Amino acid sequence: MRRVVLVLAGVAPETHGLIEPRLGFLAHLPALRPLARELSRGGVPSQVVASELLPAERAVLWALTKAAGLGKYRSAGLRARDVARAAQALVLAPSAGLTFVYLNDCDQAGHAHGWMSPQYRAAAVEVDAAIGVLADLTEHSLVIVMADHGGGGVSTHVPPTLLWWFGLDVPAAYEGRVLTQAFTRTSDPVGAGV
Repeated sequence: MRRVVLVLAGVAPETHGLIEPRLGFLAHLPALRPLARELSRGGVPSQVVASELLPAERAVLWALTKAAGLGKYRSAGLRARDVARAAQALVLAPSAGLTFVYLNDCDQAGHAHGWMSPQYRAAAVEVDAAIGVLADLTEHSLVIVMADHGGGGVSTHVPPTLLWWFGLDVPAAYEGRVLTQAFTRTSDPVGAGV
């Protein structure tokens, strides 16, 4: 749950220092400019769709979503495909804004049973099917898929890219840059060499 806020803070964890999975970091959030808060300033609504959580987990997520400036949190079933279908319906609604979809099946299975356990592999199959559901949105929506335990150094580029996508200014404090190459096509035929 905490990764939704940290990954989309516009700066790397080394900069914001919010790396502990405790709520003590909420006091540091006012000094940051989380993506959802920037979107809200620009009139773009945002929401999170995730699987059903335990009451204590819901309370933590509610606190995180409010601190980050997210508009709504919606629980949608117990499996990744349930979450993806609910997200698909929300994204297709008029003026949906930005919808964060949190597919936590692998994370839960990995912590409970270990990485690459049979339960983890079954969860990976479930998440793969959910991404297939979300892939149907690519005809009319920007879909970005990221891992919550990594990202190869591009996680700081996602917030500026999303702000750019919605036509909003990127705060100078953001460390990443807009990944415009993801939206341009080359005129060179496939396989053309230099």
